[in-house]
Amino acid sequence: ITREAAMAVGETSGQSQVGRKVVSSGGPKSVDVLEPEVAPLIKEADPEFQRLLAEEEDIERRITDAHETPHVRGAED
Repeated sequence: ITREAAMAVGETSGQSQVGRKVVSSGGPKSVDVLEPEVAPLIKEADPEFQRLLAEEEDIERRITDAHETPHVRGAED
């Protein structure tokens, strides 16, 4: 059972738990570490880009509103 548990966590069945050490090469950490400034993920949009986008949407809306589906006469007419 012990070997199966060891294999489940990624160890081979031949490894033993005795003598394992955690080694850190980072040295002692300073308490005075400052957090980096966090930048927002979404930035302000460029006003010129917003204007062009609004203009394109207006053109698309006018084309869609003015479009009328053609009426096709059937065989009976």
